[in-house]
Amino acid sequence: MKFHGQEVKGPNIETIVIPRHYGDIVFEARAVLSYKPFEELCPRPVPPYITRPGKKPEADPSDKFFLADVGIWGEKKFAWLILNGLAQTPGLTWDTVDLNKHETWLNYKDELATDGFTEAEVGRLIQGVMAANGLDESKVEEARNRFLASQAEKQSKLLSLTTEQTSTPSGEPANG
Repeated sequence: MKFHGQEVKGPNIETIVIPRHYGDIVFEARAVLSYKPFEELCPRPVPPYITRPGKKPEADPSDKFFLADVGIWGEKKFAWLILNGLAQTPGLTWDTVDLNKHETWLNYKDELATDGFTEAEVGRLIQGVMAANGLDESKVEEARNRFLASQAEKQSKLLSLTTEQTSTPSGEPANG
């Protein structure tokens, strides 16, 4: 795909910098373009079926065990988004998280805490991944203002004279 003749290249990237006295830690959060890998590794829970005398079996979405499974599944989906958003960060490796094993995904916060990241820093990482995957209204506003400024500049150039007028609208020669 091209937009105004320019190729659209890859997903959105958000740079997240965590300052340290020994040097900044720089993460690269990228937008996740598909949840298909998540769904293959961690399928949505299926509610159990209730069988009642004389009736067809029917799903029971209010089952407490099913609801607990859905809650854990949602937490894993969020963790997967964070982990995959940060996965392209150069040099980032995990000790207790394996991106191919959904049982380990929820370890990322504990691992970051063990490595000395504060809750605020973990929150900043999460916020950065969310910014890469969403539309931050302040960034949309900045982009809109840049666009409107460029349109005003184009309009101004169209209205500006590039040569000296030889006569006035009345037909009299211009004073020079």
